[in-house]
Amino acid sequence: MFIMDQRKHLLVHWIRLADGKPAGNFQHKYCRLCGAVIPFDAFYCPNCGAAQESHVEPVIKEAGNTLQERLRRRRHAYLALFLVSLTIFIVAFFWGSTASLSPQYSRALINDLQNMIGTTPSAVTIFQNNMTICLFFFAPFLGDVFMALVAYNTGLVLAALPVVNPLAPNSLVLFATTLVFPWTWMELSAYSLASSTGLMIVVSAVRRTLGRDAKRYLLSLVVCVVLLAIGAIIEEQALILAG
Repeated sequence: MFIMDQRKHLLVHWIRLADGKPAGNFQHKYCRLCGAVIPFDAFYCPNCGAAQESHVEPVIKEAGNTLQERLRRRRHAYLALFLVSLTIFIVAFFWGSTASLSPQYSRALINDLQNMIGTTPSAVTIFQNNMTICLFFFAPFLGDVFMALVAYNTGLVLAALPVVNPLAPNSLVLFATTLVFPWTWMELSAYSLASSTGLMIVVSAVRRTLGRDAKRYLLSLVVCVVLLAIGAIIEEQALILAG
């Protein structure tokens, strides 16, 4: 008889409260299966072991979805800034290579370049020169301006070569050839990453998350170092093979 009454009692609870609604003072709720009073945030019923629709779960899921959406937007913003920086560099580089230069100015450009890195620069010299330039690109906003100037001046060197050496290919051919080299894209990737990182630092400063995002920006710096180091080694070997 006691068992029958107990089953009847549980059946009533199950019919009335199987939806897991809170009981009493909202610190407890009823089990969805057996109707027993269980903690409000329980995932499983301690009486029958049935899984519950905890009221904490939607909050956790919503927080997780919000964080994932935030990270996704951040990655998209980073990629967009990277592509913009890369486009700016290539456009400025091309623009400089199409300039018309006098013989005097062309010789001055070539002499300045040789004085800076030498006629057959080593990987260390190439890396030091490129890394010094890259560090300036991390400066927010000013880094983008400096990057455009560097790209334009690099294009001027290509425009100066045919003027100084009539046997050299056309500057546009030199421009297209430069983009074939793997170290060129390593340098462009490092420069664009540095520039986009500088802009993302501004975003973090506005959102007051600079301390939390510092590791990510440090990782960007490490990636730039690795790209420029590998590119310098490959370029040195190519120069040795060429001559």
